[in-house]
Amino acid sequence: MKLLHLPAALRIALLYLLFGGGWILLSDHLLAALARDVATLTRLQTVKGWAFVLVSALLIYHLVHSSLHSMRQTEAELRQSEERYRQLFSNSMDAILLTAPDGSIFAANPAACALFGRTEQEIQRIGRAGLMAKTDARWQAALTERARTGRFRGELTFRREDGAPFESEISTTLFQNREGQARSNMIIRDITARIQAEQAQRESERRLHFALQKSHTGGWDLDLVDHTAHRTLEHDRIFGYESLLPLWTYEMFLDHVLPEDQAEVDRQFQAAVAAGADWNFECRIRRRDGVVRWIWAAGEHQPGENGQARRMAGIVQDITARKEGEEALRRRAGEFATLYDIAHDLIIQGDLPALLETVAQRTARLLGAADATIYLYDPRRDELELAAANVYALSRGARFKVDGGVTSQVVRTRRPATVADYRRWTQHRPELAHLDLRAVIAAPLIYQEEMIGVLGVAEIGSDRQFTSADVRLLELLAAQVAVAIQNVRLREALTAYNWELEKRVAERTQQLEEARTRAESADRVKSAFLATMSHELRTPLNSIIGFTGVLLQGLAGPLNAEQSKQMGMARDSARHLLALINDVLDISKIEAGQLEMQRAPFDMRAAIEAALKLVLPQAQKKGLSLAAAIGANVGEVVSDRRRVEQILLNLLSNAVKFTERGEVRLECRARAGFIETSVHDTGIGIRAEDVEKLFTPFRQIEMGLNRRHEGTGLGLSICKNLVEMLGGEIRVASEWGRGSVFTFTLPLEKT
Repeated sequence: MKLLHLPAALRIALLYLLFGGGWILLSDHLLAALARDVATLTRLQTVKGWAFVLVSALLIYHLVHSSLHSMRQTEAELRQSEERYRQLFSNSMDAILLTAPDGSIFAANPAACALFGRTEQEIQRIGRAGLMAKTDARWQAALTERARTGRFRGELTFRREDGAPFESEISTTLFQNREGQARSNMIIRDITARIQAEQAQRESERRLHFALQKSHTGGWDLDLVDHTAHRTLEHDRIFGYESLLPLWTYEMFLDHVLPEDQAEVDRQFQAAVAAGADWNFECRIRRRDGVVRWIWAAGEHQPGENGQARRMAGIVQDITARKEGEEALRRRAGEFATLYDIAHDLIIQGDLPALLETVAQRTARLLGAADATIYLYDPRRDELELAAANVYALSRGARFKVDGGVTSQVVRTRRPATVADYRRWTQHRPELAHLDLRAVIAAPLIYQEEMIGVLGVAEIGSDRQFTSADVRLLELLAAQVAVAIQNVRLREALTAYNWELEKRVAERTQQLEEARTRAESADRVKSAFLATMSHELRTPLNSIIGFTGVLLQGLAGPLNAEQSKQMGMARDSARHLLALINDVLDISKIEAGQLEMQRAPFDMRAAIEAALKLVLPQAQKKGLSLAAAIGANVGEVVSDRRRVEQILLNLLSNAVKFTERGEVRLECRARAGFIETSVHDTGIGIRAEDVEKLFTPFRQIEMGLNRRHEGTGLGLSICKNLVEMLGGEIRVASEWGRGSVFTFTLPLEKT
């Protein structure tokens, strides 16, 4: 049966060997037995030869047929194997390279092209050397191991098309192809993400370990069946052990819990186990060294295979510092509440002796002391005065030099002082021996570097010692008391100052009332004077102007040229004087608030043309060009025409007056909601520092005897007041030596 499992060619060869050997050994004996004569033997020999040839031919045919069938079967299996390899090569998610030991690359699958960011042709061209990271020293060791053992598996660094390195897991094997040539394959997997995840996990574990260690937090995992627990080192350190104990149980934990807390802790644990709930508690433990600490522990159930909880895992943390902090906060909260009450009393108390008595009582109560005293310091005499005390035998108001004792030391050093036992202190005062003073602390009362006094507390007949926290609290209170004392002193000084100020204000008010009465009387005199002068001056001036007009018209007889000239000068002077009087009267009415506006519809264009007509002779006389540009949308408005023409005439007259050559131009246009009128000139202009003086009454830029232009300095002031009374505004823009532009606006109130 074993013969059937041999290859076909070998089976046929063995059969042929057996047949040939048997034929040679047996055929002659068989023929000799069958042949009776030579002729028969000869025929049988011939038949034997043909039979041998026939059997040999059949065996050879069978051999060839079997070989061909085996070859075809092998080729089919080979094709199937190659197809499977091609499918695996093409569809593999890992990068696969078909290479030679010298680094040549014959093929690269799509995953390799995607991994390296190159085409297959590029990968073949650059070879293994172009893909490997030359800075990775592991490459040489990997190639050496593959050459020695025929395979290598490990981690190496490759480079992508952009030069970026990446870590990979590689498996490579040496083999020979059909032609017997040495070949190798490389299966490459990018493990960058895995490495990053591992690094992140290690970093997370490191941080967790660091956090647990720094926060004094230990971990534990308790078996709920046998009550044994796995722990971290920090867990055992919390209980006072420097190294991990070989065994830890729940019962060992309970032994460390203080007896007064054990029952409640165990009750909570048993309830959590029974309910499958989390365990969260705080308790006190006694460490191995006897020190009592506070701990907080929390655990949660870890279900087993059947869903039932068999383990509880959690953490334990030393929270002694937190508990002490909470206790300190509670204590400080009580202290601050008392400080608040004291501060409230300090604020509302206005009487200094009563304030100091209140402070002494509350200070003793706050620090739990038998006595509290307050001394006020007199820097001029270098003395301390006992201002308040609880049980001090010396009478209040007693004064003594700063030459000894706790309070004197505080004044000299400007720092708190502490005496553990006053009886044994070398600088104690003998007159205080009967008080049995023990522990004493005192703090300076300082306000803005000024020594005000000393606040002190003392124990009488008790061995209780003050702590550093008591000293800090006394300092804090002393700072508040110093401010309060200073506030009371300031309040007293302010009261005295207010009384003095009220006295001065009353006197000053009386003086101002008298001055106001005198001013009103003077104003009434001025108004009466102006009213009289307006009548007494304007009436004869109007007569002079009228009579000179009659004479100039020749109604009283003909005048020669010189007489006409003189009469014209007289008329002009009278008109000028009348204009000055009118300006003075206008500014007086404006200041008194008696100037009234007569608003009515009028044609703005006509008002402008009227003003231009009046100024034209002055401009022509000086050889100036007088022009106007009035917008087409300028028409009828509602305002005081007389005052508008007065404004226009003032601005145009000033422009002509201060312009020696060039032109004076008026522009007027209607804008959104208002009319804007500008007067431009090419005159001397105005210096920047003089612009603010323009609209001040009786102020002229030219002052003194060398003035070149006439006027009272009221024109622009009147213009400004009139414009503002009409609801507009006026402004000026000027450049010295180049000219000026005066612009005023009026509300556009159309009919």
